[in-house]
Amino acid sequence: MKRIFGFLLLVPLLLPACSQGEKGISFVSNHNEFETFYADSYFLTRNEEYHQGIALASFASTMTTCGDEEEYSKRGEYLTSLWKKEGFTDIVLSHTMKVKPTLDSIGFGIAQKKISDFTLVAITIRSGSYGAEWASNLTIGAEGHSKGFKDASDTVYAGLAEYLSSKNVQGHTKFWLSGYSRGGAVANLTAAHILQQIQEGTFRPGVEATPEDIYAYCFEPPQCADTTTEDATSDLYKGIHNIVNFNDMIARLIPHGWGFVHYGNHHYYPDRLTDIYFDETEREKLVANYHFAPGGHNFPDYSIDDWRFYDPGEKGAQESNLPRVSLHPSLGRFGAELVSTLLSNDLLTRAIYAMGFEESIRNLVGTIAGFNPKIPEIKLTGALFVDILFSYSFAQTIFAELLSGDAGGAASDFEFFFYMLFNANEENVQDVKDLYNNLFYFILFVGMALSLRVDLMLQLFSRDNLLQIASPHYTELNYYLLRSCDSRLYGKDACRLNDGTYHTLHVHRPSSISIYENNLKKNIFTYADGKMESNHLSAQKLCDGSIDIYLPKNGSYSYQIESDSISLSNVDSYGNETLLQESLAKTGDL
Repeated sequence: MKRIFGFLLLVPLLLPACSQGEKGISFVSNHNEFETFYADSYFLTRNEEYHQGIALASFASTMTTCGDEEEYSKRGEYLTSLWKKEGFTDIVLSHTMKVKPTLDSIGFGIAQKKISDFTLVAITIRSGSYGAEWASNLTIGAEGHSKGFKDASDTVYAGLAEYLSSKNVQGHTKFWLSGYSRGGAVANLTAAHILQQIQEGTFRPGVEATPEDIYAYCFEPPQCADTTTEDATSDLYKGIHNIVNFNDMIARLIPHGWGFVHYGNHHYYPDRLTDIYFDETEREKLVANYHFAPGGHNFPDYSIDDWRFYDPGEKGAQESNLPRVSLHPSLGRFGAELVSTLLSNDLLTRAIYAMGFEESIRNLVGTIAGFNPKIPEIKLTGALFVDILFSYSFAQTIFAELLSGDAGGAASDFEFFFYMLFNANEENVQDVKDLYNNLFYFILFVGMALSLRVDLMLQLFSRDNLLQIASPHYTELNYYLLRSCDSRLYGKDACRLNDGTYHTLHVHRPSSISIYENNLKKNIFTYADGKMESNHLSAQKLCDGSIDIYLPKNGSYSYQIESDSISLSNVDSYGNETLLQESLAKTGDL
């Protein structure tokens, strides 16, 4: 039945878009052919409003630059082909789009098109399979915007300035920026830089643009901007749209705990925490859409909410009042709590990272990508990493040491892991040892932080969990999540994007809980005889018997609770929790 449902969901992919002026366009990414849509009229709309046509076309542009072809110029050719089909001319690709990426390179393309009374300039940033550039992603610096992304953004901005000058672009000009992952972060900072220059009146001579002329669509961007949330979400940046999968760990790569945010607006794909209709209608649509699509073989086991929770036991949980039971555990919440834990107790501040570990981590990434002449490049995949980690009871040994508080012993055991990972032999064993030694204290700090959260360690050291931890970042998967939220393809059955925020209902040691959802017209959560039950809501029972229930904001709830105390908090898209009501009645509406 599920396969039939999946096929029916694919039918819209074969149909032309129905909006006036749109045309279906094929493009290539990672050896597969996909379809998108394009119309000049997209850019006659208000940039502050999320536009599903621009979003899908933006994603298509970024996807052309992803792939595992060793002929690196292919990606530029795919982008050029797509732009030509959309009617763009004067296409310029950076030299770095045609060669193997290096530690701090960035690839991009620029093109233009005359529409009505303005020129539309498109900027697409290479967004996948960029190997050694991961070193730049992890180059954060001691202050300011994340250095690797900021330096890349400066390169793109300089390339744009050169393009505008050499092509003599004058008069009313609009800018369309797109990028995914690293490319999304760079697009975010580049769009913000353009907007800041426009506001200050220092943008390119002869180019007439206002903040309303910037259309930036950034997919799965790591948090990259060192500024306040208030500044990042001000009206100046209303034309920047960040589209995020809540379960994607890469989008949390640069921690918010160090002050990093995104410029612009957030749009999240639906999940159980943020959409009350997820289990009723959204989940199967999302899953079937990408499992029956080109590229689906890359993520056969990922189904959005298969993350597993393991009980740390009374002894492991009681000191810090950790969860004992998790109902519909969330990879997204796990990621947020893991990052928060790694930054706890000042074990790993931004300054410590920048001064003590950054260069060693850059060397590690460069070595994996083949930029260490003494150690051969390795084709590192998630499956290979997990296979090595679980060989010879390696993971079990490290887990046992962390559980006993022996972070030093666990860090020491990682030396053997390095030998296995880099295929150490008589010729390079000392070089591999040096690589490990330079990272020893970083590994130690991570181990010390993890030992504070037994529940997170149990989840992290699960083979099944580790095998899917990177899946939410797959480009093709997120392209089809985006398509699932496109009403042009699915009409009223399209999934709904949201702002990534939700509520937490804190119930202190309840004897019973009943939550009724008024739109669904049924009970959606019960707690009785010590057992939580729900097909809709995610929840956790803590060691002290308290329960946290996560409520999507698009629900309408009535509740009856027998408990010592009940409170309600808001969780924003960065995971910050703010108390809304300290004391609720035992019966009421939410």
